[in-house]
Amino acid sequence: MQKFVPEILQQVNDAKTKAERIRLLEANNIRPIRNMLALNFDKNIEIDLPEGAPPYSRDEKEPIGMSNASLYVVGRRLARCLKSDPLPKTRKEAVYIQILEGVHWQEADLLNLIKDRKMEEKFPNITREIVRKAFPTLLTDVQPNQFTKEK
Repeated sequence: MQKFVPEILQQVNDAKTKAERIRLLEANNIRPIRNMLALNFDKNIEIDLPEGAPPYSRDEKEPIGMSNASLYVVGRRLARCLKSDPLPKTRKEAVYIQILEGVHWQEADLLNLIKDRKMEEKFPNITREIVRKAFPTLLTDVQPNQFTKEK
């Protein structure tokens, strides 16, 4: 069975050292993890949705893995919500709500945090610096060997 993306991120966040967090990210080098980290940390990626969680129905009693969709399969649909996509804004919002209603509620909560670039609220130990070290070419707004102070 595939690991659940919020579970992987929680495991990385709970690691004791930066080196261990980097190692865990490298060990879980899968597209949904890279997508979530890029959406949250890459300043060149702009999500064209209003801030905050939209109104949607969620079932908190639903067991993990029993949802209609997961973060493993919604990447293309999520890309429709980026500023670079020509889809009208109202349609982007509708697509996003459909995604939220299709994935497990914990994944939906994660998506809402990432959409607003607030993943650090839930996973404070997963930082931009750690992501850059684990995946040097993931973030397009910095060069892999560029060592500048993060703001």
